[in-house]
Amino acid sequence: MHRYTLMSRLRYRVGTLLISLTVLPALTAHADQLEQHDNLVQKFVNEQHASPLVADCAAHASFVVSTSSYFDHAEFPANTLDDDHAKTQPWNDAFDSGKQRIKVDTIVTVTGEGIRKDSQAAPESLTFKCGYVDNKMLAFSYNDPVPSAVSHASANGKHHGKPVRGAHGSKGSHAQASSKHGTKAHAQPAKGRAVKKPASKTKKAAD
Repeated sequence: MHRYTLMSRLRYRVGTLLISLTVLPALTAHADQLEQHDNLVQKFVNEQHASPLVADCAAHASFVVSTSSYFDHAEFPANTLDDDHAKTQPWNDAFDSGKQRIKVDTIVTVTGEGIRKDSQAAPESLTFKCGYVDNKMLAFSYNDPVPSAVSHASANGKHHGKPVRGAHGSKGSHAQASSKHGTKAHAQPAKGRAVKKPASKTKKAAD
């Protein structure tokens, strides 16, 4: 019995160690990503006079572009993130009419340059759009010529997921399905009454 207990404890500790070795690198990578994001936000706020939401959007855009198979990274030339060029607007509607129909209360639009992996190619103009609810990013899109899995992560709300500090401030298909369902539901009873009523009248007439 004592030996069985020791073996059970040993297996438990080995299992815990294996889980730690698997999870810790992922947690470390995520923490590094958050730190890089926060550093970029501070850089854009301090050096380019961006508002917290604009800086947050640009920082996320930098990360997404870095995962592209087409671009190497994104750059934001001087003044592109200030109040005269970046746009922050109250929205209170769907982020877009496509896959990201999530309702947001603010949309931030910033422009930048995509630096190609081909060093001989000229930079390309990029427009980034970020959707927020209570200063938390829930949607993201940009004019990526080669859409990647990460660039569409916003469809599932998979962003850094924390509110921005210092920031202020499909129905047609469903209706069609309901209509079809309603037609079926009423068609069957109508058919049943049409058969039963004449039969009932015939029986009375015979009596």
